[in-house]
Amino acid sequence: MARKPLGDYLTTYRKKIDTSKRWRKEEGYDQIWKRMSDLYRGRHYEYYSESDRLLVNICFSTVNVIVPSVAVNYPKITVNATQPESAAQAVIAEAVVNYWWRHNNIKDEFKQAVKDMIICGHGWIKVGYRYVEEEAFNIDGDDVSDNVEGGETTARTVVVEDAPFAERVSPSDVFVDPDATSMKDIAWIAQRIRRPLREVRTDKRYNKAARDAVGAMAISRYSDDPSVRKVRDKDEGYAEIWEFYDVKNRLM
Repeated sequence: MARKPLGDYLTTYRKKIDTSKRWRKEEGYDQIWKRMSDLYRGRHYEYYSESDRLLVNICFSTVNVIVPSVAVNYPKITVNATQPESAAQAVIAEAVVNYWWRHNNIKDEFKQAVKDMIICGHGWIKVGYRYVEEEAFNIDGDDVSDNVEGGETTARTVVVEDAPFAERVSPSDVFVDPDATSMKDIAWIAQRIRRPLREVRTDKRYNKAARDAVGAMAISRYSDDPSVRKVRDKDEGYAEIWEFYDVKNRLM
């Protein structure tokens, strides 16, 4: 069976995201999560009053007591070999994983996700493996500097990053299959990423037609006039980039 054209997948995935947005709005989840965040921030009163009011932020105190008890310490991750001959590799894997957890900023991301979970009821961490290469140039075997002129230039590839990563994702930016009963039978999951238009227009990982056509989906609430939802500069504002994970068909 031939695979569908990419345009058909794109149309289908857009419809699914719109369905999830409608589900969140109709069920009031976005409003509930905002209310929970406001309670944690001490914004308990929804309306202005001229009389004095006393506020005891129990939410802030409760959350900040629970979070450290869950995420303050580094975990001790153990790796056990499934075969006797793999014992040495298990020892190495255990040391590497514990090193990555300490030195790749994973604990801080995990702590933020725990706080999201306690405040909103759910927290998200995106994990994966990142491999980044860059080209570096040498002149006569020495590193290039801006003051060096002449000489023979040679290029070499430098590995900038080669390690797993873990990133906390805001609960408001994760959209899930509304027809799933749990994460076990979920058919898809998507993440909304907002990037400045200037970055998107110059990112050559996207094709030129897409970069030329992209428009602002949001502007900063702290702009000069946030009440005016018009972007005068074509490069001002933020574009929405979507990462869609089709779990059923194993597509991204």
